[in-house]
Amino acid sequence: GCGLIYMIAILILQKVTGIVFVKAIGFVSRHLFMIPAELAMIGSSLLSFFTFIVLNVFLILVIPIIVIERRRLIRAILRSITLGARNFMKLFCLLSLPFIFYLPILIVKAFLVAIMHKTFPEISVCIMVVGIVITIFLDSFAIICVSQFLFDNKKEIAVETA
Repeated sequence: GCGLIYMIAILILQKVTGIVFVKAIGFVSRHLFMIPAELAMIGSSLLSFFTFIVLNVFLILVIPIIVIERRRLIRAILRSITLGARNFMKLFCLLSLPFIFYLPILIVKAFLVAIMHKTFPEISVCIMVVGIVITIFLDSFAIICVSQFLFDNKKEIAVETA
């Protein structure tokens, strides 16, 4: 239940950010200067990627907090946001490194229509499947890393209070 809510929230925020960026780039390119469409697509993918990482910094600890600390959903969300704010750079670096491997998939997805026209339409299914498989491994790895971070953080707090 909690994982599904978390995934839906991240997906919605990621899509909204991409749409807003594309609209902003369209407005800027029409009124100020010409930005090539390819650059706008890459920029949209990068903005979406960094938005995903920043949101994950604040929300990825929710599931480990529910499991490890046995907290309820709302308290886990608040604790995750607090820990994310306190340890922003640590978590940002921790999450950025594995998700860098997903960045090429995002860029390929941005050019999916052009790739389909130059190759064959079924390539989109292959790209999506590869993206899903990579996402499963990266999400699992990220959850394991932040769970270890949470354990280490609890040990540091216990040592400081002792």
